[in-house]
Amino acid sequence: MKAARTARRAVAPREADVGRRGALGALAALPLAALGACAPFVQRAAPRRIVVVGGGYGGATAARYAKTWGGDSVDVTLVERDPAFVSCPLSNLVLGGSRTIADITVSYDALARRGVHIVHDTASAVDASERRVRLARGDALAYDRLILSPGIDFFFDRIRGLDTPAARAAFLHAWQAGPQTTGLRTRLEAMPTAAYSRSRFHARRIAARRAPTSARARSRGISAARSRAARS
Repeated sequence: MKAARTARRAVAPREADVGRRGALGALAALPLAALGACAPFVQRAAPRRIVVVGGGYGGATAARYAKTWGGDSVDVTLVERDPAFVSCPLSNLVLGGSRTIADITVSYDALARRGVHIVHDTASAVDASERRVRLARGDALAYDRLILSPGIDFFFDRIRGLDTPAARAAFLHAWQAGPQTTGLRTRLEAMPTAAYSRSRFHARRIAARRAPTSARARSRGISAARSRAARS
């Protein structure tokens, strides 16, 4: 009997110690349980919406670095009418024959791979109060920041004789690289060599007539000196 009571006294502290450890473990787990319960309510801020109108040098560069520097915190959309970028400054090399139009044409795939959304459409209006860009196809793009870089265009309706599509097609200015560049290059290639030489000759004569009097006199003086030197 005495041995049984001694055994119960020996077991009781051990059971009490196990109970205390279990209670301490449950208390330690409470903060983790509370954190797990709150986790679904923690939300990341929505990315800022940046809309860039125009995919030329300015617009494409702005879209690229806005996404590169902003990362996942920004959502960048580029609105561009043309399917690819054609360099206007380098188009003179096409006119001169040292490059082709394909050499100066770059697609927008590289921007798309960086995470920029490409929308091939025309921006028809901007609603600054609502922060929306309306597209020609009818829908609109909401933005938090707007970058306008549409490039140049002509007011053909203000130039007499160029207010029709046929007249504009016949007038190859080539200030906008693309079909205008290749069309003007084709005309240059088709020009007869004699006509090209005459045009250069007439251009030199016109330039000489427009030169200042002192410059023409100096030119005649140099020519006379050269003639005397040749005779002597």
